[in-house]
Amino acid sequence: MRAKSLIISACDVRKATVTEGKLLPTFPFPAEARLFGLPPDQGRWLFIPLGLMVLLCLGTVYSWSIFSGPFEAELKSRPGTIL
Repeated sequence: MRAKSLIISACDVRKATVTEGKLLPTFPFPAEARLFGLPPDQGRWLFIPLGLMVLLCLGTVYSWSIFSGPFEAELKSRPGTIL
């Protein structure tokens, strides 16, 4: 018989219950709690693509700040004219 493995995050180290194959924390969310207009167990997944978009934008700005200097030196242009 194969044992089911449960992945519990550091926040859920407290007691947890398993109901219908789902890991449920022992503390219930308030009934009126919403994330992006969705219940917390569904709305929290929207943070992943939002976080990826923010990191992609920040990485683009950082990489441009690193590579614009060599571009300007190679093209012999004034600083700030390479866009």
